[in-house]
Amino acid sequence: MRVSKIILMFCLFLLSAGIVSAEEVPDILLLNSDASIEKYKIAQEEYKKTISYKVTEYTVEGYKGEISELYRTISRNPYRMIYCIGTKAYLTAIKHAPEKTILFSSIMNWRRLPQGDSVFGISNELHPMMHLMHFKNLFPDMKNIGVLYSREINEQWMVQSKEDAKKTGINIIGETVSDMDQTKESLEKILPEMDALWLIPDPMIISSRKNVISIIQACDQKKIPVFSYNHVYSKLGATLIVAVDDSTVGRQAAVMSDNILSGHLLQENVQLPAGSHITVNLNKIKEFGIPYNHDALDTIDHIFDAAVAED
Repeated sequence: MRVSKIILMFCLFLLSAGIVSAEEVPDILLLNSDASIEKYKIAQEEYKKTISYKVTEYTVEGYKGEISELYRTISRNPYRMIYCIGTKAYLTAIKHAPEKTILFSSIMNWRRLPQGDSVFGISNELHPMMHLMHFKNLFPDMKNIGVLYSREINEQWMVQSKEDAKKTGINIIGETVSDMDQTKESLEKILPEMDALWLIPDPMIISSRKNVISIIQACDQKKIPVFSYNHVYSKLGATLIVAVDDSTVGRQAAVMSDNILSGHLLQENVQLPAGSHITVNLNKIKEFGIPYNHDALDTIDHIFDAAVAED
C-alpha cells in the first residue's frame, strides 16, 4: 500500500512538473531589432495586446548580457514561432533558427533577405493603389507623376503601378537609376514632364539621406510636390506621406500568428499591410499654389503644421 502511494505521488509530481515546464516555455519568441525605435515599439505593444498565445520578448540592440546567450535562447528553446520586428531581428532568427516558423514585419525591401520555407511576413510597403487613391483624392487635377527606380529591384512593382495608375487617370513617368550618383541626372530628365514626384522605397534612391534631400530640393525649386511612404520625409519637405500604420501591423501580425499556430493555411505567406496613416504638409501645398480638394483633408490623419490649416 505504501509503495502504491509513493508511486502515485511520484506520478503526480511528474505530471505537475510537466505542466509547469510547459507553462514556462511560451509558444512565441518576440524578437525586436531595437525597442527604442518608436515604430517597432508600437508594433510590439499592439501584438502583445492582440495575440492569444504566450509570448516571451527579447531585444537584439542593447541586449543585456552576452549576445551568445541570446543566440542560444533562439536556437535551443522549443518556441513554436519567432516574430521578428525589423531587419536585425529577422537576420538573427533566420541565422540561428532557420528551421523555426518565422514571422516578420517592419522590414524595408524584404525580398532582398534570405528566406526559408516556413517564413511568413507583412510587407512594409502598401499596395500601389493605396497611394494612388490618396494622391488622386487630394490632388484631382494631377495627371503626371514621376518615379525614379532601379530596374533590378522594382521593375515588377513599376509594371503593376502603371497599370493601377491608368485606372485612376494618372500617368506614371518612370526613369531608371542604375547608380546612385546618376540620381540627379535621371531626375532632370523627367522634371519638365511631371506634376509631382513619387519617392518610393528603392534602396538605390533612398540609401543616402543626402541623396533624398537633394531630390526634394530639386523638386522644390520647380514647385513640384514630393509624395512618399515614410513620415521622416515630411520633415525633409515632402508634401504627402502615405505610410504603413504601425499599430495595425502589430495587430495584423498577431492575427497571422494565431492562424499559423492554429493550423490555418494563409492565402499569402507575405501579406500587404492592412492599414495606412496619412500626413500632409499643407504649408507647402499653399506655398506652391497647388490646387487641392479641401474636402479630402477630412481623410488626413495628420496635417503638418496644422496651425495654418484653418481654411
